[in-house]
Amino acid sequence: MDLRKLKNRNNILITGAAGTIGGALIKILAEKNSSDNIVYALDNNESALFNLTRAYSNFRNLKFIYGDVRDRDTIFPIMSQVSECIHCAASKHVALAEIGPNEAISNNVDGLKALISAAQQSPTLEKFLFTSSDKAVNPTNIMGITKLLGERMVLAANNDEGGTRFSATRFGNVLGSNGSVLQVFQGQLKQKRPLTVTHEEMTRFVMSESQAAHLVLRSLDQMLGGELFITKMPAIRILDLAHSMLAISLNRSPSEIELKNRITITNASKGEKLYEELMTEEELSRAVDYEDYFLVFSEVDKRDAYIKSKGKNNFNTVRAYNSKYEKLLTNDEIVAFLKQQGLV
Repeated sequence: MDLRKLKNRNNILITGAAGTIGGALIKILAEKNSSDNIVYALDNNESALFNLTRAYSNFRNLKFIYGDVRDRDTIFPIMSQVSECIHCAASKHVALAEIGPNEAISNNVDGLKALISAAQQSPTLEKFLFTSSDKAVNPTNIMGITKLLGERMVLAANNDEGGTRFSATRFGNVLGSNGSVLQVFQGQLKQKRPLTVTHEEMTRFVMSESQAAHLVLRSLDQMLGGELFITKMPAIRILDLAHSMLAISLNRSPSEIELKNRITITNASKGEKLYEELMTEEELSRAVDYEDYFLVFSEVDKRDAYIKSKGKNNFNTVRAYNSKYEKLLTNDEIVAFLKQQGLV
């Protein structure tokens, strides 16, 4: 990541700052922002936030806040001191949301509702960016439903009169994040257990933490309000990822690895898709295709303004973005990707 391409920001709030994406954003902004511009790092995970404070104890431009996005008394004062907000806090684990839907809805919907209200009443906030997930596309589980509703709430908020602009950015799996399949495989390798794959044909879009954070900041820089940014990502077969992880652990090439007794195929979890969708066919009709991302607009005038501001005057033909139909990385390419991104 080239930090020189990122602008110095005014005061900014990061919710879920101790999480995977929030933590990656804090790492970038701590190094980029001057001491005069404060980064407010909010999280309700006490231990994780404490560890974050220790890791960045020498940075004067960071202010850590132990609190919950659902708490009005915590959120409203902060919103009146920042010009930008990136909302990363969320219940993100599909299986846990199925077990405890009330908490997932409270965190992902009620928490977002409180933030939007605070943003709309803030005299200083200019931009509000919601980080969404592939699970929001044709959702089959509680977590995905809350993310889809979150996108709609944020984009609807942009239609209200006021000085705050609202947009959303959607991306797929972040390898190396808490609870990701990569972490599961690493734990199984450490315990010398067979790697578990839920289905031989399961595919996913993937990216690293630093890539995700960089693309979130780019979305924040470019947003006009009312847009949905959809990041282009490489696609992989989960079985191939397991194969590649085995090869790396044994310091051999994937072609030299015999998978028998090393990988166990299990059943897909409740609500789990065999493929990953990042853009629907309906969204296709409102999308612009850029080099490394798609932009989905809700209003034509916003679309035209964006194209004019970015020097774009032509539309490329795009199609629904689904890992089932994308060219998949080979085992060797997966190994190279993991090493290049510092994931192994």
